[in-house]
Amino acid sequence: MKIFIISVIIVSTLWSLYAFPDYLIFPQLNTNLLSSFWDILIGVYKYGFPSVLWVVTIVYIYDFFMAIINKSSPYMKQLYQSVKIELLTLTALMFFTVVIYTTTLSKLSNLTIDISMAGFGFMFFGNIGFLKLFNFKIGKLKYPWRMAAMLSFISLAGSAYFLNITLEIARGKFNLIQSLWYQITILSYSLSLYFMSKHLIFIMDKGRLEVSPTLRKLFLSMPTKNRIYEDAAIAAEKWNKEMQRERAKERALLRKSRGKKRNKKI
Repeated sequence: MKIFIISVIIVSTLWSLYAFPDYLIFPQLNTNLLSSFWDILIGVYKYGFPSVLWVVTIVYIYDFFMAIINKSSPYMKQLYQSVKIELLTLTALMFFTVVIYTTTLSKLSNLTIDISMAGFGFMFFGNIGFLKLFNFKIGKLKYPWRMAAMLSFISLAGSAYFLNITLEIARGKFNLIQSLWYQITILSYSLSLYFMSKHLIFIMDKGRLEVSPTLRKLFLSMPTKNRIYEDAAIAAEKWNKEMQRERAKERALLRKSRGKKRNKKI
């Protein structure tokens, strides 16, 4: 799996370099330094960073299948079991959309949008998931309003951006190579958004956060010294302790309230 992920990173990066050379090829620095540097920054933001979504999607799908075949923790199995029916339904709808497009169009062209359209169901439910954060609370501790607003804004803004890209593809703004790269990226964004929102909702429902042992093992095997997933595991334990304290406070207040009601009746 490690080799596959590294291969996807290389392919998506090289594809974006080939598809959008005006923004991502460094020899531009030989002309106007400031303008070229700005173009490269824009290129990295528009074409380099979205390539990461390909890997995020693959990682989530890998984690999902490992949980479904009982090779993950009970927590992760419960997470993916809770969304399995909805996920399978959306996946069936995704393939149905692709089949409709491929059977009704004579040939693949830069105007076809079947791949990006296939992920719109995931995009929709992903955004709904982030909007639900406004209503969550554990004990008396509500999910931070600003964080919920920020996540919702990012998801909606990203979705609006990629929906606009889909319209531009349909209008013929991009060539075939660019169109395919964008569509795979849009599908990856939709799937990533869906999994992220469902994971976050599950955490809030359970009031407990655990890192995936599958992903923990995967990231430890990667050729990097970055310990971000290990740090996430430590942060998860701290968060769980805080949530336990909040639930304990809520239970104590509830018992106190019930005790007062019984005393009044007596």
